[in-house]
Amino acid sequence: MDADTGEILASELTNADVDDGLRVEPLLDQIPVPLASFITDRAYDQARIYGTIAQRHSEAEVIVPHDQRRC
Repeated sequence: MDADTGEILASELTNADVDDGLRVEPLLDQIPVPLASFITDRAYDQARIYGTIAQRHSEAEVIVPHDQRRC
């Protein structure tokens, strides 16, 4: 989401049996501008995700709130 406008820049709807982490590259493909941050849940807290984002958006900060409760 663009922090200034509230515009959604990328989205993807997946089934419960899809690894969310595998969908990062298609999400990043939808974003035409440099990222300042990638804010997500713990499903994306994986080394390969950090690497993919760093490779494409080296200045972006990956933010994963660790106080979320899993249901």
